[in-house]
Amino acid sequence: MVEEATERLRGKVKFFSGRGYGFISPEGEEGTKEREIFFHISEVENRETLEEGQVVTYQLAPGREGKGEQAIKIKKEGPEEEK
Repeated sequence: MVEEATERLRGKVKFFSGRGYGFISPEGEEGTKEREIFFHISEVENRETLEEGQVVTYQLAPGREGKGEQAIKIKKEGPEEEK
């Protein structure tokens, strides 16, 4: 049995496809090699559509077939801030 993390992390949606998957850039990793965390729409609260730049919170779990990590239990974080 794989134990899933309970810590909530923050990040921004880097990419979201109309096909139901995307990638999150974790917060606080600026200045390092950019990491991207895979996610699927089925893990987004209420299956809401996410937009690039949207701030979200999430948890990490092992990816399918042992490939890296994936974001689970994704929630939108407040309204988007305009730049």
